[in-house]
Amino acid sequence: MDDFNESIWRLDILEHPFNEVEGNGLGVLSSKLKNVKTKLRDLNKQEFSNISYRAVEIQRDLEDKARVTWLEEGDASTAFFNSRHKVQTTKNTILSIKDRQENLLADYQKVNEEAMEFYKELFTAPRKDYVNYEEKLGENITKKIGANNVQALQAAITSVEIEKALMQMKEGKTPRPNGFLVEFYKHSWSLVKGEVFEDVKTFFAGSQIPMSLNSTTLVLIPKNDCLQNEGIHAYFML
Repeated sequence: MDDFNESIWRLDILEHPFNEVEGNGLGVLSSKLKNVKTKLRDLNKQEFSNISYRAVEIQRDLEDKARVTWLEEGDASTAFFNSRHKVQTTKNTILSIKDRQENLLADYQKVNEEAMEFYKELFTAPRKDYVNYEEKLGENITKKIGANNVQALQAAITSVEIEKALMQMKEGKTPRPNGFLVEFYKHSWSLVKGEVFEDVKTFFAGSQIPMSLNSTTLVLIPKNDCLQNEGIHAYFML
């Protein structure tokens, strides 16, 4: 496992699949990272005996051992029993919800569809109470910045600013759906910085972000413990 973890940071392994994809503009970085991800998966299977599969097997072995411990100590009010009880009660599985018509949905696919429709409507519906705050603020602001400050604020973003912002990003965060952590960008900066610079500058110049770069993973967490049979509004979205 350690050998594989070390290999994914080696630029000589990453460079070839990264540079196989040609082109420029928004979305090229995403395509290059997708190609790197595919090559790393092949490396995992061919050179390291499919680490993912081995990890699952180890997990199953640990679960079997845990069951034995449970049989021995599960009924006693021990630290083991209390710790297992805590783990079980903190699980947030959504078994059923109510749709917007108060119909109970217990089918996984229908629960998923209801959640998708709820947030799609929430984030795309026009605001009936929309107020043009820009105009209202302009009416009440008497002190304005000078021309030099305006020019500085409107100046194109620089590569130095982009690199500084990325290097200040906190590590150890959950990866995006493509699986790449901020640690990857920092470690492989000499390889990826050209595409990162281009993508960020193109975006600030007014280009639309491709779906491949703007995707995310949403998780619904109940606002109260053991909450079931409620509508989507009863859940936090992370």
